[in-house]
Amino acid sequence: MQQTLLLSTFFALVFYFTFMEWYRHRSSIRGEVIGLRPFMEGLEREAGYIVTVRLLRNGRVVEANAEPCSACMGGFAVGDEVHLIRNRHHYTVHLSLIKNTKSCSSNCKSGIHA
Repeated sequence: MQQTLLLSTFFALVFYFTFMEWYRHRSSIRGEVIGLRPFMEGLEREAGYIVTVRLLRNGRVVEANAEPCSACMGGFAVGDEVHLIRNRHHYTVHLSLIKNTKSCSSNCKSGIHA
């Protein structure tokens, strides 16, 4: 009984994360990075970055939050294409779990290139 429950839970989680990744990929907004600045000077590794992005679908310029691990794992620079997720009041840089093969660690140097 325990093995059946464990196996069912495993497949349910795999299905859930696969579905969510597909949904986030389909609902993300593509844009081009036009500016980068730290959220808090000197605390880039802890606080992340504010990324200025020009949306590809309408040319509007928006600001998006990039978490420290997004900056480290994504390694994006001005001119790179990023995917954004629209939250209630702001945009967030989204890194795909499928496309990304890097891992984030506490000693990771920032992947932001000015």
